[in-house]
Amino acid sequence: MAMYFVRHGIALAKEADPDHPLSAEETAQIFANQIGDGSVYQRSGMDPKDNVKVFSALLEADDTMYVGHLPYMGKLVSYLTTGDEDADVIKFANGGVVCIEKDGEKFHIEWYLKPSIC
Repeated sequence: MAMYFVRHGIALAKEADPDHPLSAEETAQIFANQIGDGSVYQRSGMDPKDNVKVFSALLEADDTMYVGHLPYMGKLVSYLTTGDEDADVIKFANGGVVCIEKDGEKFHIEWYLKPSIC
């Protein structure tokens, strides 16, 4: 089974859309509406400076998508794949998606998709 990690979409400048900057929750809702059943659940422990080790202990490889911010998302993917949250294994673009698979006790990056190639 896979897990998907997404950096939130591009937030518009206040001048372009002062009432509606794109958030991680809105990005999650867009994905849920397009490829899921429309359900979005908030999880604690995913704020930009939260401890990735604590959150990673709760993860299950169950075809779930997690949407968040930098530096957290990059650190989480690095920690899962190398054991070092500072390894910088991926350079997340806004709206980028990393698919991670679990083989036994180890994780690996299966693929990475960034909006510029879509």
